[in-house]
Amino acid sequence: MRDRMSLLWILAATLAPIGVALLVAWPMWRRRVTDEGGAVAGAAIVFAFSVAFIAREFGHVLNVSGECQARQVACPFQPEAFTRYALYAGIGMLQVFAVFIVGLSVEERLRR
Repeated sequence: MRDRMSLLWILAATLAPIGVALLVAWPMWRRRVTDEGGAVAGAAIVFAFSVAFIAREFGHVLNVSGECQARQVACPFQPEAFTRYALYAGIGMLQVFAVFIVGLSVEERLRR
């Protein structure tokens, strides 16, 4: 039994956090709460989503490992567990960068 990563979860991790983060940050940028307030709020949302996706993947790896141990068979993961967690962390980091870049451009446009 070989366990592979679900592309559906990777797609969800790519689209959902950035969408929610921008929805939370946009009103803060429009109200000019603080210079980086909206971006920090958006980054917090992305961080929470990243932790949740990593925790979900960790639980999945534990369940599959337990099933394999119960059947007493080897269960190779494709990719390895650490690589799975690093993928979600990397997606989250890129999304935080994107939120701050969008925030800079929005704030600059509002200043003019």
